[in-house]
Amino acid sequence: MGKKLEGPKTSKHVCTHPFEELRRKDAIERQEERNKRSPLEQLKELDARLGIGVGAKRERARLEKLMADSLIATAKKVLQ
Repeated sequence: MGKKLEGPKTSKHVCTHPFEELRRKDAIERQEERNKRSPLEQLKELDARLGIGVGAKRERARLEKLMADSLIATAKKVLQ
């Protein structure tokens, strides 16, 4: 039988998927790689995967806002 999930969730769900550990490890590795990329690099990655400006509208908007905020913060520092 599968393991009980532990952590912040209070669910009593028991995962019985045979590749649970592998899937979890792969997800952690993908997240670590994603965290290493800058917002611009992530936008380029989305363009390469999905096509230029295609799909992931919310993620693209979030990344563009991060870049704009960073640019504004940099400009404020330079002007002071």
